[in-house]
Amino acid sequence: MGTESGLISALDWLAADQYSYGEWGRCESTDPTAEPRTFEISTLKPNFFISSQAALALRATSAQYGSNLDSFFRWLDELRDTSSGFWTSAGGALVPFGNKRGWSAIKNIRHTAKALDLLFLADKFTSGDAPVLQNVLEYQMGNGAFPQVPDGPSDIWSTAYVVNMIIRAKQLEHLKKSVPRGRSEDSWSSTLTTHLDRARAWLCSNISNGLWSVSDKDPIWMSEAVLAEIGADLALHRPDVAAEAAQAILRSDSPRRGLTYWSLLLVFSALPEQLQTQVKTLLSSWTEINVVENTYDMACSLRAFFLKNHLSLIDDLRRQSDGHESLMTKWTSWDTEMTQSRKEKLSRDRNALANSVDIAVITIREDEFEAILRKFIPCKYITGKRRTYDICEFKDINNKSYEVAVLRAHEQGHGSAQSATSDVISDLDPKWIMVVGIAGGVPEHEFCLGDVVVATRVIDFSVTAAQSNGSTETASRGGPAHKSVQDIAARLPALKESLGRWNSAESIETPRPSIQIKNNLLIGDTDWKRKVQSVLCHHFGTDGSKTREPIVTSAPIVSANKLLKDPELLQKWLIHARDLKAVEMELPGVYEAARDVNGDKPVIAVRGISDIVGYKRGPEWTAYACSTAASFAHALVRGGLLSIP
Repeated sequence: MGTESGLISALDWLAADQYSYGEWGRCESTDPTAEPRTFEISTLKPNFFISSQAALALRATSAQYGSNLDSFFRWLDELRDTSSGFWTSAGGALVPFGNKRGWSAIKNIRHTAKALDLLFLADKFTSGDAPVLQNVLEYQMGNGAFPQVPDGPSDIWSTAYVVNMIIRAKQLEHLKKSVPRGRSEDSWSSTLTTHLDRARAWLCSNISNGLWSVSDKDPIWMSEAVLAEIGADLALHRPDVAAEAAQAILRSDSPRRGLTYWSLLLVFSALPEQLQTQVKTLLSSWTEINVVENTYDMACSLRAFFLKNHLSLIDDLRRQSDGHESLMTKWTSWDTEMTQSRKEKLSRDRNALANSVDIAVITIREDEFEAILRKFIPCKYITGKRRTYDICEFKDINNKSYEVAVLRAHEQGHGSAQSATSDVISDLDPKWIMVVGIAGGVPEHEFCLGDVVVATRVIDFSVTAAQSNGSTETASRGGPAHKSVQDIAARLPALKESLGRWNSAESIETPRPSIQIKNNLLIGDTDWKRKVQSVLCHHFGTDGSKTREPIVTSAPIVSANKLLKDPELLQKWLIHARDLKAVEMELPGVYEAARDVNGDKPVIAVRGISDIVGYKRGPEWTAYACSTAASFAHALVRGGLLSIP
């Protein structure tokens, strides 16, 4: 991994830069007349960030230096305020301390987020730390940012540190350690995801012309440092922002340093080919680590030099760590971790050969699950590492055999759906993922209650910001469906013969309900009520007695972590996404998991319309919509329309 002698020299330098009490930064005390730095002085304004970066660099690139790291964690523990559990720093005004005066200590959200992150990694996070993490999240501001100290302004570093803390907390091996009492792990994961999405959105909104900037900081250095902190996460979730920043850095004539190389490596996978070529050229000319009197730059140099000739490994580490800036999943060196990872991958590959399935069908509600089980009748089950799957052995109209795994997310929402998808991919490696269930519909003349919508893209409105005037701003995220799904959706009119009589009463089995079109059942302003009434009369007749078989259409689906019953909110969403046709709660979580684990798996969402926003329908429509969605999903598989080698 790079030039061995150069790495050893840099490692030795970084180890020698540590004070005996555990803090790093000896090189930064250059004034010969200054008092020697002591632990007591470090408690006022600790070199918290560079010390954590030095510790991470030593652990990631070497299995040695254990005594340095033990000393660092002792220092970390001694800095902690025992009453609040937060890490503190000097703040406020001089206050009496015995016979002299000193600075008061104030909660430091930056330091606390970084410390909790390290405790997770080193397997030192305990149940007593969970309330502190929960308290940190309470400091998130209306715009999604976090302050450095309570009641402080929005702070880029604090927000970035919290992003990484949440990424670590969301990982399955850590999630159970931080979940509040009375909350399920899936519910807590969903909460963490909401905090993470809002924080990331704020950080991305503060980039201008490819750069982040704050007063008295060089914007190139600043942007490199931001990428070094959240670049790996952006590479996975906001590659557009990662590429924009990398391009601005490469375009500049600023000196190239360890920080430059490390920041660009973290976002390498998000860069277009032309920028990747520039980065490779830059790295090829970097043949040795230059020792500079800068702890942070040396910590970055060590990691970048260690990995610069192994770009595919960086991508693997990024995905394993869910985009965490450390690229570490355990408190072990990368050499050790990668060796173990290779062993685990071989084991997973062997298990996948034994237990792989063709299709995974994910449902959320119990009635959705039951409707699918009536169509894909299980003949056995497989107990995976994370959950148990009901397996249906199935043949299509061409006599081709399939194995279909059916599972149910533990509850509604993005987090639970993401967890279920990650589990089935890890355990069974399906070639296709189907999300089958119900959704609410926008009033349209093209379709109505009981009809089926296949998602062509997901529009994610789960990230919102509460404004000081009481209003709420919504950020639109999401993306298109997989190309294979788009192909099916575009060809639906041509697939009628292959789909067969999926919409017949015999196939659906659940009786089609009737409706009543009365004013007291309509919700919304006058124009919206009039629109809903017009649509219902079109499909059901003025007296509600008209009947027909359900139809299928393809359209964008909007998703948020809430049930949508409010026409006013839907109208606001339609301003941003006029072509949306249905609303649900899970699809972004499924998309994220399917695109993060083992490549980009096709996800086809099949939603039966159980509600029209603005109309109080009877509960029997829920059962009917579950059945129409299940019938159509069954027809897709039976017709051999999911391309499986």
